[in-house]
Amino acid sequence: MDDLVDLGRILEVISGSGAEIICLQEVDRALPRSEFVYQSEHLASELGFHHAYHANFGLLRSGMGNAIITKFPIHSTWNTRLPFIGEPRGLLQASMDVGGRPLTVFCTHWGLTPGQRRQQSRVTLSKVLATGGELVLCGDLNASRPSVEVDSLLEMGALTDSGPSAGKSYPTNYPVVKIDYVLTSRSVIVVGSELLSSDASDHLPLLVSLSIADARD
Repeated sequence: MDDLVDLGRILEVISGSGAEIICLQEVDRALPRSEFVYQSEHLASELGFHHAYHANFGLLRSGMGNAIITKFPIHSTWNTRLPFIGEPRGLLQASMDVGGRPLTVFCTHWGLTPGQRRQQSRVTLSKVLATGGELVLCGDLNASRPSVEVDSLLEMGALTDSGPSAGKSYPTNYPVVKIDYVLTSRSVIVVGSELLSSDASDHLPLLVSLSIADARD
């Protein structure tokens, strides 16, 4: 929020929340503005977690993109390039086992205009439908509801908005809009959700508690 790159503050928020799966956007790898730190690797190492990362744009081994950090071993990862105008966008996917059940986690960051978001939503929806099973889709979708791009994921993708209904998360100092989401397949049980107070980012952190082990019982 204050334009300071401070991984210590981000680490404090994550560790204090008790989160076991963390999805982050605008994550740097070896960029001058963040002192050439591989940010997701650093955070995962400090937490003793695993991580998946893909830069959506950059040069060679540097860039900015999405990251999934988790206490659960990651079996496979995949990144899908999304249609974009201006800043390249992507949909990061990681598979893992939680409580003995397979879970797929998606992390994404959509564009700023409705037209490109609708295209990005269609690609995201196709990946969700092709994956099936128990899944979680997290991201800064840059769209509030009602909107075609978000609502199509809920209706056609059979996903549930697991965040608080009044979860206005942006901007941090005076939140007026809900654009950050945790969407889950219907087989995943939502135990609770809340927005955390933090100035580590220009978005408030969204914390959602989910039950995977009891989803089919």
